[in-house]
Amino acid sequence: MNNAQQLLYTLALSNVPHLGPIRFRKLIEKFGSAEAAFHTPIFKWDLPIRFKFDSEKKTEFLKKAEREITEALQHKIELVSFECAQYPNRLKYFDDAPVYLFKRGKAEVNPARTIGIVGTRNATAYGRSFCNELIASLRELDVVVISGLALGIDAQAHSSALENNMVTWACMANGHENIYPKENRKLVHRMEETGLVFSELAPSVKAEREYFQTRNRCIAALSDALLVVESAAKGGALVTANFANDFNKEVFALPGRSNDAYSRGCNNLIRQQKAHLITSAEELCVLMDWKLEAKHTQLVIPELSADETKIFNLLRREHSLDLDVLKWKFEGENLALHLLKLELKGVVRCLPGNKIELA
Repeated sequence: MNNAQQLLYTLALSNVPHLGPIRFRKLIEKFGSAEAAFHTPIFKWDLPIRFKFDSEKKTEFLKKAEREITEALQHKIELVSFECAQYPNRLKYFDDAPVYLFKRGKAEVNPARTIGIVGTRNATAYGRSFCNELIASLRELDVVVISGLALGIDAQAHSSALENNMVTWACMANGHENIYPKENRKLVHRMEETGLVFSELAPSVKAEREYFQTRNRCIAALSDALLVVESAAKGGALVTANFANDFNKEVFALPGRSNDAYSRGCNNLIRQQKAHLITSAEELCVLMDWKLEAKHTQLVIPELSADETKIFNLLRREHSLDLDVLKWKFEGENLALHLLKLELKGVVRCLPGNKIELA
């Protein structure tokens, strides 16, 4: 089956209600391809999905997928599934990562280092200044700056990266041809020249409230480190920070005065030990072990086999597991060999007392 046909059936199959990324991957593992699963009667999927997936629905889903692919091609937007080489390795680790992405831009999908920078739309001079200074300090490290294209801190992060001739990526809560907010359209075009712009949505889809959470999840998964610059007591930046903690990423927050409305979220993250306090790029580099002399050393994002990915996801949810518990949950063979390979790749480490955790 050629790649275009594979992508068509991936897009069509993803329309089945309640078939999320984890279940989707189970179907691929069971039937070998999205096309094979698509043409298999739904009762044979062995999943708790009640849906009349008849010929009429299949025709509807295929036509919708064809329209979306045609639209993407017309606007020079690339569609990549989790099985494609151009799908970021940082997302491949997670079994609940998006099944596919629409992307546009010219940057490498597996850079050496990435940092997500998020914050309030009501950014203050304090937050903007810190964001700009920190990004400028990271220029010599070839760090890719990732954010969500919102007004305020997000837009500042993207703009500061561009001003320092750094690569920046945007994860969007809308399709590529419906940029939100409209004020950032020119910013997107500048980013596409040297960076990447991602969306889980077809090109013409407008931003909706429910799409922002999936965008925040994508930012967290793609980021080696996540920095919250300013945030109110509640907000999307804190949601992104929670995702990053769930993904076992390093989270940082800029502290502020106790009576500043847009420092409360950051102060709470630090108080709850959900983020490291940060006041300079140097502090971040120490905790991330990012060294200036390593500028030209390309860090390798290791590829994981299907079994290694299962182990990664088990540890990601629990943070650490006893070896005996891991054996029971893994439900596979050659666990010791897989753990050895993961340890050599720098993904896991063995602790005293037969405990295993992510490195």
